[in-house]
Amino acid sequence: MAKLESKLGIIPKGKIGDLIFYESNNKTLIRTVGVYNSKKNKTENTKSFQTLSKIYSIFQPVIRFDKKKEKMSLTAIFYKYNFENLKQTEEGFDYQSISLCNKTSPYCLGLKIQKNLTNIQFEWEEDSLCQNDKEKIIMGLFFQDTKKLIWKEVFRKNKFAELIISEHDTNPYTFIYGYKNFE
Repeated sequence: MAKLESKLGIIPKGKIGDLIFYESNNKTLIRTVGVYNSKKNKTENTKSFQTLSKIYSIFQPVIRFDKKKEKMSLTAIFYKYNFENLKQTEEGFDYQSISLCNKTSPYCLGLKIQKNLTNIQFEWEEDSLCQNDKEKIIMGLFFQDTKKLIWKEVFRKNKFAELIISEHDTNPYTFIYGYKNFE
């Protein structure tokens, strides 16, 4: 809100462009036109926020953001990176669009994933990042129907990891990403 004092004695009233001139307590004030926010848009944002909250609570153990760089809480950083990119599919949320880390080196050279009834094995070749003791890999499985998360964190230089699963666990979303240990 702004106050208008006219030296010419001409004081506009009403709307001019995006500005509205009005009087209150014998003073001429100016404000901008409000932005219409449809109820549909509010409902969509609320649903997106609720969905993201559920996803955050599930994936919280594997979230690796650099809090020092962002100067925000882990939750705030997660929302910042994921709210705009939230993608819905007919089956639900697109888990491949989720960001779990803000400093990744995601590619594992020669990555091989072998699955059988009781485990899933991840194996990769040595690359230049294997020499760094701070480089880690997180691999995991998320079972959408049961909301179960199985994950493991290893040093990149290990070049191997294994996740144990039960024979009842079916159709997982598999993720793997590398990151530099921030601590």
